[in-house]
Amino acid sequence: MRKHWMIFACLVLFLMSVARADIVVIVAGNAPVTNTSPTSIRDIFLDRVHTFDNDVAVIPVNNRSLMKYFYLRVADRNQNEMESYWSKLLFTGRGEPPTALEDDSLVIKIIENNPNMIGYVNSTSIKDDTKVKVLETIPEDLYEQ
Repeated sequence: MRKHWMIFACLVLFLMSVARADIVVIVAGNAPVTNTSPTSIRDIFLDRVHTFDNDVAVIPVNNRSLMKYFYLRVADRNQNEMESYWSKLLFTGRGEPPTALEDDSLVIKIIENNPNMIGYVNSTSIKDDTKVKVLETIPEDLYEQ
């Protein structure tokens, strides 16, 4: 019986290590942008600006499975602070949160086909045949809380 618990514990630890990875900010492979600053990324996702650094229009897409970590790292705001932020913008009519998609595969699928969109996914979701460019990497150790 003890052996079973050891195997189970090892399996759990393995799965936890596999499930965690860096977050990458992505755009379509044919997007008219090659890089952007971390400040610009923050401002795009906080609905403060609506263009990339090169004045090309941009539409951000949230990843529901990573939002908590993304905003904590990029905007230095926890989930409650973000909810308050969006409530204030919505109430005053000055902005609205980006559309939130359920997972990495949906974000990638939408972004691959829309050169004006920007989103973020788990780095392990980017495969060789994925038609996206990585603009920024948020290391795993920076969003562990």
